[in-house]
Amino acid sequence: MSGLSVVKEGTGVLIEYGETVLALDVGHPDRTTLLSHGHFDHVGRLKLAREVITTKGTLDVFRARGGRVRWKATIAEYGETMFHEDAMITAIDAGHVLGSAMFLIEFSDGMRLLYTGDFNNVDSVVHRAASAVDADVLVTEATYGTPEWVFPNRELTHSQILAKTEEV
Repeated sequence: MSGLSVVKEGTGVLIEYGETVLALDVGHPDRTTLLSHGHFDHVGRLKLAREVITTKGTLDVFRARGGRVRWKATIAEYGETMFHEDAMITAIDAGHVLGSAMFLIEFSDGMRLLYTGDFNNVDSVVHRAASAVDADVLVTEATYGTPEWVFPNRELTHSQILAKTEEV
């Protein structure tokens, strides 16, 4: 696994391995960007992008929110593999929101890197949980990755919402 670099560049992150360089959820004028989903903290910096690999669902959300596509959009279908430089990229449902994706990047020497933005490991009312993925390296966003972010139990929250609704 020698030669893997995860590099902070400006406000974004690049992964570099062999001949492959990819930007993660940030527009880059010289690199292809993997866009994990359509929330503003992920799409808000795409103005400089040259090419973006994302799902149709994410692209639809981006456009529905008034986003203008100024870059080449390459649609990644869940479970289908595409080739990019010396790597194969497969989009996998992240279980977060419509179109959200984790990207499994498989390099020619067999190294497997999984990149994900937000993901969900339990089923929700509107989305199935993400499946586990076998990878050598995990690169993930960590918006809620610190201990002060503890969310209440979903079933409890749902029953509280239902109780309030029945009150009204």
